[in-house]
Amino acid sequence: MIYFFKIKKTASYLFIIVFMTAVVFSAAQGVLADTSCGNGGILLTTLTLREILINAINYLVSIVAVVAILIIIIGGLLWMTAGGDQERLASARKWVLNAVIGLVVALGCWAIVYAIVHNIFPAK
Repeated sequence: MIYFFKIKKTASYLFIIVFMTAVVFSAAQGVLADTSCGNGGILLTTLTLREILINAINYLVSIVAVVAILIIIIGGLLWMTAGGDQERLASARKWVLNAVIGLVVALGCWAIVYAIVHNIFPAK
């Protein structure tokens, strides 16, 4: 029962972190309301399809990177607390290895999409 509450607490922290990053990235992209623009408090921007794709990919890769780093930290904690137990040590190695593989795959996908977007929609 206590293990369930630890998972629930960790999930709550993860949600808070993802929500905070969403606010930061949205503000950086000029999506949030701005009362100084004079048209009812909504900041209207004219983004091209190229800019929308680049912003979306950058945002998603940022979230994946944050999650991967959190998983690496969790794997490191599991590794440190294994206490010589080979089964727990193997589990911790899997956590870290899978997080690193996920991060490499996400960055590879980002590089491919970034190259495609820049070749199909060149900057003017």
